[in-house]
Amino acid sequence: MTKEKKHNFKFNSAPTQNWKDLEDLHNSIKDGVCELVLEIQKHLLFLSLDPYFKDDPQVKLFQKCFLEDFSSFTEKLLDIQKKYENKKGMLKEDEFALYLTLAGEYEQLSALITDVLFKSATEIQDKVMQLISIKETEDKQKKSEEEVKNVG
Repeated sequence: MTKEKKHNFKFNSAPTQNWKDLEDLHNSIKDGVCELVLEIQKHLLFLSLDPYFKDDPQVKLFQKCFLEDFSSFTEKLLDIQKKYENKKGMLKEDEFALYLTLAGEYEQLSALITDVLFKSATEIQDKVMQLISIKETEDKQKKSEEEVKNVG
């Protein structure tokens, strides 16, 4: 007869995580979103002020979708944060599952934000590059016309 060995090991016992770690993750995602949003807004403003693109339906759609995405992501970030807003200090053993769930929600949201906003940023940057190309072509054309006038 073999004697069963009992292990005195608790899998998720004594977590060393602090609720502040989750708040730091929240702030990191929020700060990243803000940086990207400021960059995108700068490009959208550039496009909306240019006569060639200011009435462009694609630019207007970018602006509308961007605002909707930003509002949605902000709301989702705040929704996750509300789930632990009264939690402070080190995690108790019975809070570890909630902590991991919320960290997972933040990671999923972060991936979605990155995917959507980077896609928007790329499309907007393409429009800006198109505008710059058009302006350069127009400038070269004007310069050529001026040189022809000066020769004649």
